[in-house]
Amino acid sequence: MKLYLLSLLLFFSSFSAAQELTFLHENHTFTISENGSSFTEEVTYIGQMPANQSEVISIYFTELETIKNIKVIIGIPNEKERELKKKEIVLSSVNTSNFYGGIQKYSFELPTKNLPYNVVYSYTLEHKDLMFLSRLGFYYQSNEKTIKYEIRVPNSHTLAYKFSEEMETKIFLDYQSHLSGDYTHHYFISKPEKIRHLISEEDLPFRTEIRTIVYPKEIKPFAYYNKWYQDLVMPHSILNETTKAAIDQEIKGLTTRNEKIAALFSLVQKRINYIDFENGIGAIQPRDVNDVFAKKQGDCKDMSNLLTQSLKYVGIDANMAISATLSHFTDLDFPSLSSANHCICVVPEGDNYIFLDATESKGIFGFPSRHTQGRNVFVINDLAGELVRVPVVNMEENLEIFQMKLIQKGINLEGSCDVELNGMSQLNLKNYAQFTTEAIVKQNIEAYYSAQANNLKFSDLTLSEAFKKTSFTSTVKSSRIFTNLGKKYYLSLNFLPFPHEHIQSEEEEDKTFYTTEKRQFEIAIQLEQTVRMQDFESMKVSSEGIQFQFDIEQLSPRQLLIKYEYQNENLEIKDEKLKAYNEINEVIRTSFAKTIVLIKELRP
Repeated sequence: MKLYLLSLLLFFSSFSAAQELTFLHENHTFTISENGSSFTEEVTYIGQMPANQSEVISIYFTELETIKNIKVIIGIPNEKERELKKKEIVLSSVNTSNFYGGIQKYSFELPTKNLPYNVVYSYTLEHKDLMFLSRLGFYYQSNEKTIKYEIRVPNSHTLAYKFSEEMETKIFLDYQSHLSGDYTHHYFISKPEKIRHLISEEDLPFRTEIRTIVYPKEIKPFAYYNKWYQDLVMPHSILNETTKAAIDQEIKGLTTRNEKIAALFSLVQKRINYIDFENGIGAIQPRDVNDVFAKKQGDCKDMSNLLTQSLKYVGIDANMAISATLSHFTDLDFPSLSSANHCICVVPEGDNYIFLDATESKGIFGFPSRHTQGRNVFVINDLAGELVRVPVVNMEENLEIFQMKLIQKGINLEGSCDVELNGMSQLNLKNYAQFTTEAIVKQNIEAYYSAQANNLKFSDLTLSEAFKKTSFTSTVKSSRIFTNLGKKYYLSLNFLPFPHEHIQSEEEEDKTFYTTEKRQFEIAIQLEQTVRMQDFESMKVSSEGIQFQFDIEQLSPRQLLIKYEYQNENLEIKDEKLKAYNEINEVIRTSFAKTIVLIKELRP
């Protein structure tokens, strides 16, 4: 699922990309207008260009911004300082992966010289909306660099800010504030002598940020954020008669509240094709609900507003909610545009909410979307808004059950397999199934499980779906599972399906899983003759919410039962959890590389 690129818009609007030019000083001065509706930013970069290198520098901005007074001075040794002419600074649009980003850039080229030389460039940015002063970016190519932000706030307003997680562990800023006339001046200054002790060359390049909001003193920050977004949404939220008639038809004959919610959720899921709209204020403001419905396309904010207004029309209380997804670099724990990258609909349910994300086209009614589990959403309402934690769907609800019944045929095995996918464990299959035919879906499921098991081939699959559950049955055949030497059979365990799909990766980096996992495997094997299994040591390892257990039991002289289970209650793995995850993965790899020894016995 693509998410609307507000964070990209904010990044582009304040960052000048460069690789060869080494920045030494970076200064930003923000001045908030007296009425608190807009701001200007004076920007200056000072750097050094290496010898025998060239570079194109770009200054990015959006349709909500105006760039003025661009000035570029090149100081080459033994030459007179030169200021670039206006015709040497070129304006162009920026292509993005979304439908239309509305991002432009001014670019200029730094010449190649046989000596290093100094570069200073500056410009003024004017922004129409104060809420977009939402982040202060800190990017370091070198730990010799100084970055300074000054924010001049009128006395009718105040500044709130929050460090990023990285910056909280590497505090290299001096913060100062003082009152001067009608403005309070806030300074965030990084100093090279501190940076050198905290950011090693191995850590570079290093990027972090401070989230900010400037708001009127008489109102709390989240309440201001709530009212600001309400005012954006309201003009585009009135359903016309055509849209109402379609909604009436969709819920015709339905009597219960949940039936109506589920029906309208499904309507928006199926009708609206997800397409990003990032043009100017369109990065955050929904388009008209009737245009979205008629043209059958929109992004997360369009779909959530359409669903919200549809539910309200049929008498069900509903609200839009701004959210941060698991892929976003921060949670929505601070009222800044940089804190969020998504939008959903919520319906009050007692003291809780039903969370409806129509962008997940095969999302299951009754479950939150995978992307917002465990994250905050900010519910936009007629009061001051409400910050709500989206619950994580527990492992038991996402249970996967994998059962095989196999019969030995010489050195091979063959039989049947039954798989049951519950809750959110079925979403990968559902999301894929919508894009192709049932026959191809079956072929790809067979190929997927064959790849997970290495030495098994799945075929003749039959698929069935029920509410919150998907099941399938298939035939299974192995290739050369047994090795027969004299009085012994050697059964290699490498035919077993892996307990999770990332098991083969070495030294995993930080990962996001989007669902909790509980997977149970039971493989029953009927042997051709009586045997005695040599002792097999069962195992169980558990750490940081991750667990793996494995056991093999000889039920009778001709029956083996292999049972193993994998659990992971984490949506994200990093830091100490990453160490535990890698260690348990190594235990799993070792277990599946083992061989069972079966000694043949003569019995009547």
